[in-house]
Amino acid sequence: MTNTDIAILELLTSFANELDSTGDPELIKEASVLDELLLTLSAPKDAKKVFKAAEQKEIERLREKYKEEARDQKYKINKETADKDNKREEMSKAITDQVKTYFPNEAPLSTRTCPDHPGAQMLRLGDAVYQCELDKKIYNYQAGYTTMKNNKIPGGDISEQTRSLGDRPIEHTMFNTRESKLNG
Repeated sequence: MTNTDIAILELLTSFANELDSTGDPELIKEASVLDELLLTLSAPKDAKKVFKAAEQKEIERLREKYKEEARDQKYKINKETADKDNKREEMSKAITDQVKTYFPNEAPLSTRTCPDHPGAQMLRLGDAVYQCELDKKIYNYQAGYTTMKNNKIPGGDISEQTRSLGDRPIEHTMFNTRESKLNG
């Protein structure tokens, strides 16, 4: 800016101050127009771009806020109402009461008949993995499985079954002969 530009700006500033000091509402409005003009002239070159970016950011923030509020109103409140109308908590409790979760060794660790179809033979697919002949469902006894009644059967292995019996003698001592017992 040159010295004459600065002098013109100072003259406009003093003129706006004089208009403000009169107390006349019309002149005060004209002074505010002059203030806006002075702010525009004295602002940096990229002030408009910065202002627009800040304005756009605020619009995006408000848009997201109102979108979230609308989503909550449409779905969360409706879900709570539907859950209450359908007695969701009571129903889920009734279902969990009907489903039995078994502990290890409480259910069969291995069997060649289907747990869901008593007496129906199963096809051996691999170690501890069998498939029902009727509905083609696969049962993995080591990993565990879920029955048709949604009973959860944990995985297990029959190899450790006799060791866990407690006070029974070790397996190889069951096959001692009479002579080895008398001599030992």
